[in-house]
Amino acid sequence: MVDAGGVRAHVTVAGADERDTAPQLASDALLAQALQGGSATAVVEDGGRVFDVVAVPVPGSAPQAYLLLALAYDTVLARHLQQLTALATSFVRVGAGTPAQLLGSSLPEAQALPALLAGAGAGDIHRTHDGRHAYRAVTVARAGEARVQVVLQRAFADVLPVFERMRSLMLMLALASVALALGAGLLMAHALTRPLRKLTEAAQRIRDGDYRVPIEVRSADEIGMLAESLNHMRQSIAERDERNQKLAYSDTLTGLPNRTRLIRSILHGIEQARTEQGIQPNSWVPEPGHGHAAVMLLDLDRSSRSTTRSATRWATPVLSLVSKRINQAVRPADTVARLGGDEFAVALPRADESVAREVAKQITQALKAPIECEELNRELKLMDENPVEYDSSIDVGASIGIAVYPEDGVDDQTLLRRADIAMYAAKRNHAAWALFDPRHEVARLEHLSLVSDLRRAVAEAELRAYYQPKVDVQTGRAIGAEALVRWEHPQRGLLSPAEFMPYAEQTGHITWVTKWMLAVTLRQCGAWAAAGAPLQVAINLSTRDLLRPDLVGEVRKRLADHAVPPHLVCLEITEGTFMQDPERALKVLHELHALGVRLSIDDFGTGFSSLSYMKRLPVHELKIDATFVQGMATGDKDVAIVRSTIELAHNLGLKVVAEGVEDERCLARLREMGCDIAQGYLLAKPMRRKHYERWLKARDGVDIGAKAADAEPQIEHIELAG
Repeated sequence: MVDAGGVRAHVTVAGADERDTAPQLASDALLAQALQGGSATAVVEDGGRVFDVVAVPVPGSAPQAYLLLALAYDTVLARHLQQLTALATSFVRVGAGTPAQLLGSSLPEAQALPALLAGAGAGDIHRTHDGRHAYRAVTVARAGEARVQVVLQRAFADVLPVFERMRSLMLMLALASVALALGAGLLMAHALTRPLRKLTEAAQRIRDGDYRVPIEVRSADEIGMLAESLNHMRQSIAERDERNQKLAYSDTLTGLPNRTRLIRSILHGIEQARTEQGIQPNSWVPEPGHGHAAVMLLDLDRSSRSTTRSATRWATPVLSLVSKRINQAVRPADTVARLGGDEFAVALPRADESVAREVAKQITQALKAPIECEELNRELKLMDENPVEYDSSIDVGASIGIAVYPEDGVDDQTLLRRADIAMYAAKRNHAAWALFDPRHEVARLEHLSLVSDLRRAVAEAELRAYYQPKVDVQTGRAIGAEALVRWEHPQRGLLSPAEFMPYAEQTGHITWVTKWMLAVTLRQCGAWAAAGAPLQVAINLSTRDLLRPDLVGEVRKRLADHAVPPHLVCLEITEGTFMQDPERALKVLHELHALGVRLSIDDFGTGFSSLSYMKRLPVHELKIDATFVQGMATGDKDVAIVRSTIELAHNLGLKVVAEGVEDERCLARLREMGCDIAQGYLLAKPMRRKHYERWLKARDGVDIGAKAADAEPQIEHIELAG
């Protein structure tokens, strides 16, 4: 304690010997500052030592007393700081122009002096000259121009193990991070490359034309979106490819294979047969058809002609039903194809003549049953079409031609051509099927040459008109005749219609024959009417004729040119002819009916026989087919058919003509049944005009020969326009 006058009462200096140091530590300025401010601090040098002094006035003391606290920057303090910081600590007095003075240190003086001699600036970290220590000097107090710095020092040997451990730890952490990054990268790469690889494989499959395998990438990211887009593209391409395949190899109407696919099947069957021909059977017995293949062509007959035009509403369902029946009749390995219109074909691998004949029998049996209204309506329902109503059934038949490899040909085109020839041979012979015979090909070539000469025959008056009388059954008097054509060939003599008319109809030359018949017979009919013998003349119209746009105009012109009463002309059509295009045919028939000509349905009972159409037809008579008329002599069913047909026709207001009358018993039965008109060999065969006129004179006393001859001296030499 000291008073205001500086008189020492008692002084204690911490960490110093008890000496009289108070006057040196407590200056008047410090005490005054403490008294004024309540406390004061100062750095004081005393005897080469430096103290940090705090002076605090003691309140209520008289005289005034002060409490002095002094902290010496010496070795004691340095050691305390080393214990707290684990750093070697030294205090250094640095004065302007004076060397650094060590005030105290926790290190021996020899270790502390290198730091002092370095003279480093305050705040920086430095290395000692020997490189074994690092130190940092910080100013902690100022005494006038002098400064007190604390130097914190540590040996590198003490610090390096910690850094080595830290470096090892950091290296381990770095390696672990690298390994983790590599693992994560591999996982990410696998997760990315696997779906990309799948997408690449899928794209290659699509490029190669394989659209069946879907792309299985389950992901919600961009790759998943890309996979979904590729799947949509694959599906769209697959659907389009399937449609193209169907269009390229299938018939659009029935779904059956088309000609292209049929050819492939035929070639496959031929190749298989060739392979089997090289196999030595040894002790085993070859199966039927071993080393063979067959081709079969079918053409639907009669009522099936109603299906050839797509405009006909019944075309598609009837053809579809027929194709199903044929498919069910053939073997599983056989290929059924539709070639167009009413033509079908079957490729039969491993089929010799016996196997092909058996398949033909099965097809004939399958087509034998008529198509009933209920069956047709079921098919229409499958096609989303409205049902139809008709009173009878649809009879479907086929003519089948068969050619066998290798006997009838060794390539697809030859087999198809010869199967076609055999099919037309079956048609000519009214047989269900026929195997190819080399004689058929010769006959075919002859017929084709005849057809090529047919137009010339029309122009050069080689055709001949024959007349078969038609007789009233009840009175026995002739009412007219049916006009029939013959061909007086310069080299082959007189040809019947069966020898050239089927081919003429197929090639369209039938229209020239009909034009010639209309020109000749209507002129003859007009001549007979002018001679006082109004005889009716019946002329047959083919399918092509009925659909000709100029038919009605031509008939109208001929009637006017030759002054023919329209009711003396009877135009005959078959049921199949009408059903080729019912709506168009019905329109033409109404136009012909409006001209006043008579209309007749020929071969009634062998064709479509649909009463729903019969009641709409503007016809005047029905002609019962000769097969039923001639069958009355041996079969009760034919008698029932003829009787019911006559009753039906009369109920509809139609007259009935029975053709094929060949014996008196048959004529008598027709008379009993009320039949109106008859024609047949019993009454007269077809004959030339002069012979017909003589027959009329001998039978009925009608003498018109001279008058008719005067009227038309060259009746068969005509000019055809167009």
